[in-house]
Amino acid sequence: MNEISEIKINEKILLVRKLKDEADIIEKQLDSKKSEMKDAQLEVDTWLEDRGIPSLKVDGAGTYYLKTEFSYKIPADPENKKQAFEYFKDKFGEDIFTINSQTFNKICKELLDAAVQTGDDSFTIPGVEEPKPYKKGVLLKR
Repeated sequence: MNEISEIKINEKILLVRKLKDEADIIEKQLDSKKSEMKDAQLEVDTWLEDRGIPSLKVDGAGTYYLKTEFSYKIPADPENKKQAFEYFKDKFGEDIFTINSQTFNKICKELLDAAVQTGDDSFTIPGVEEPKPYKKGVLLKR
């Protein structure tokens, strides 16, 4: 068996600390850049939507376009909520009563996409209001 000395282990632990500290700094910088990008995208989205422009090609950047997304809300009414979660339980075979809104949206969108692909344009989820459409900017590769 290959034995490693305590000195080597200490050196590796120091390396792990150094790399972790560097990674933490990079993550903070990345979070800041993502926030800055989100703010800029919101400005572009608003500008395009206000002018009725669906897409814009910019040399050196690529094509930026507005994509329609949908947002579902977890039912507030107890009866509607019960209907929705019973539907999910029947559909997926598990109780997802403590689901958060992000996961709820993801599940609803996946169900809607699957229904649309099979030609079901009248798909609804029991107890859930129709989704609210919103525009989201997408930048295609150059």
